[in-house]
Amino acid sequence: MMRFLFGMIVLATILTGCKTAMGVKSNDSNIVYDNDDIFILTKYKIRKGDKLLEILNKINLSSTLNRNIIKKFCSFQDPNSIQPGKTISLKRKLNGKFYSLEYDKSVDSTYLIINVNDSLIVLAMDQDIITKDEYICGTINKNLYTTVINYKESPALALYIEKIFLGRYNFYHDICEGDSFYVIIRKKYLNDKFVGYDRINYIKIKGEKINVEAIYYSNTEYCGYFDDSGNSLEKNILIAPVSYEKVTSDYGYRKHPITHKRSFHYGIDYAAPIKTPIYASADGIVIVKKYKRKGMGREIIIDHRNGYKTVYAHLYRFARGIKVGSNVKYGQLIGYLGNSGLSTGPHLHFGVLYKNRPVNPEKINISSRYIIKDNEYANFTSQYGYLSTLAEKYSTNNIKLTSAKNKTTIN
Repeated sequence: MMRFLFGMIVLATILTGCKTAMGVKSNDSNIVYDNDDIFILTKYKIRKGDKLLEILNKINLSSTLNRNIIKKFCSFQDPNSIQPGKTISLKRKLNGKFYSLEYDKSVDSTYLIINVNDSLIVLAMDQDIITKDEYICGTINKNLYTTVINYKESPALALYIEKIFLGRYNFYHDICEGDSFYVIIRKKYLNDKFVGYDRINYIKIKGEKINVEAIYYSNTEYCGYFDDSGNSLEKNILIAPVSYEKVTSDYGYRKHPITHKRSFHYGIDYAAPIKTPIYASADGIVIVKKYKRKGMGREIIIDHRNGYKTVYAHLYRFARGIKVGSNVKYGQLIGYLGNSGLSTGPHLHFGVLYKNRPVNPEKINISSRYIIKDNEYANFTSQYGYLSTLAEKYSTNNIKLTSAKNKTTIN
């Protein structure tokens, strides 16, 4: 009892001396017991714009220690772009000495910076995630997003499916009400609670404009989605890195919709609802990320290191973590379609440069990024046949829905 009262007195003293950091929201600090030791635990809920240094300043650590903690934090996360909604937990001893910082980067990955004999050590602690393969099938109602929500799935599943066929099908035009879809998907569970999707292993869409089947396949050289002929769905470059409603301006001469002057348009304008996701057309490095009130508005340029560069303009906002020097992968989210700059409505201006000269995106030779080799074709067709047969089996048994509450596990 005396030990507890002593702890509360010291805690009150420490908290009274804490600084207030603008923009940083903390829960009340609590006394916690761990292995017969007593700590002060404070949890901070990250809000937009919060930075790690603000949090550390709040608990009166030395500037040298702050720098060392931030240096360690940088090994797994940019301390200036922590995702809002995340929690940082700080433990201090009763004398105020820093003991540990815990950060849940994702549902299956937690990082701990711990003070061991005045040396900071970073530990990565994986959560006990269980994966289960499940089958989902159904009929499109209105659109893909509405359908997956009606089937009590996350909207992330619709984005996942859309990205698989990015550049091959435009889901604004090619998916129709009444089309059928069949999916074998690997889901992640933590303590029997659904926490996210791992990957789609099989997908089939059968409808008015689309009749396609694909599987996930990997080897030592490549992993991705393939059709039944062994061609990857991923192309060497995406010339339509967004799901769009219509093309409002082609490459070539036009009368500018605002200036009304005849000028050359060095790209293609894809119109779509504001905040529609925009993806990188190929692997590369971001060399330009800027905003101009007029002209291109918010703009990104990616160098693909093969002579080609791609331009994305009039964005609503940039994706989190995208900055000059960022390495991006094919199909990676880089921003959201908008109406910034000199623009009459929400659209993406997409341009392609080859050796720094504009080229017509529609004139670029498009090919599959990877084709199954002869020596692995037998293994590929075996896996393809197995998944296709499995999906057919579940379909003929009239299983309409598999969700976290009604699971069908595929061994």
